[in-house]
Amino acid sequence: MGYLMLLVVRVVLCVYMFMMFHFACLSSHLCHSQDSSALLHFKTHFIFNPSLFDYDYHYDYEYEYECPHVYPKMSTWENGTDCCSWMGVTCHSVSGHVIGLDLSCGALVGNIHPNSTLFHLTHLQTLNLAFNFFNHSPFSSQFSKLVSLTHLNLSNCGFQGPISSSFYNLTYLTSLNLMENQLNGSIPSSLLNLQRLTHLDLSRNKLSGRIPNVFDRITNLQTLSLSYNNFQGKLPSSLFTLTRLSQLDCSDNQIEGSLPNELLSNNIIGWSKFSGKFPQLKLLDLSSNKLEGKVPKWIHDIHSLYHLKLSHNMFTSIGHQFPCYSI
Repeated sequence: MGYLMLLVVRVVLCVYMFMMFHFACLSSHLCHSQDSSALLHFKTHFIFNPSLFDYDYHYDYEYEYECPHVYPKMSTWENGTDCCSWMGVTCHSVSGHVIGLDLSCGALVGNIHPNSTLFHLTHLQTLNLAFNFFNHSPFSSQFSKLVSLTHLNLSNCGFQGPISSSFYNLTYLTSLNLMENQLNGSIPSSLLNLQRLTHLDLSRNKLSGRIPNVFDRITNLQTLSLSYNNFQGKLPSSLFTLTRLSQLDCSDNQIEGSLPNELLSNNIIGWSKFSGKFPQLKLLDLSSNKLEGKVPKWIHDIHSLYHLKLSHNMFTSIGHQFPCYSI
């Protein structure tokens, strides 16, 4: 009898532990209450107005290409419902914290203030606000509070002002897209301390000054676009140390000087390991600048290259035959 009682107790305990674990797992999928409140408060600052794209030719073209469909994602955000089920929201499967927010192509109109509850979502790993209308909101340094971010896309948002130097806090960031805003000033060198960064797009802004010569700090960089700004001075030599680079676009600036003739000098790190110089480079666009001198032979030796554009510069000599590129 004693053995049967012990067996029954063990079965009951096992069932109890299973039920507790089961309900704990179920409850873990519910949105964290603080995150839910932050999102609902964030929602109150915006309206959905896709008709604004009809009056702007530039946005109309870009929007149709990048955003073939307009989604009023915030319409699913209702008090009393699980925010993990809301459109554009991704939650951690255990903690319930919001780790992903995608409001791209949302035709949102409003402002993002420095005290926005968006910056309370400190567990965010991915944030995509591309193609919205934030009414020329100042580019807030508060984005640097989102220290868990790996991917940040703020392209085509209407932000203005300088890039915050506090971005160095985002040490997990691998992709940063600030394309097509009204950002001005120079690139803070602290931005190039993000050693995990693989993709950086600062194109189509009003950035100026010299391009910092510190790209050797971000050796994992694969794509870099600085086009359609007002950068001046020479191309930094550290750009030619990026052996993982596949796309480099510095077109439509005021960059001057000549391209280096040789990439194997002592101050250029690591090139001797690669017979193809840029072993992975597929796109190189330096057009519409003030570059001069000869086009060096090492460009011809980049066998992976399929898009080369050097037109509208002041090169005195091509120097070598290039198979099918715009020079």
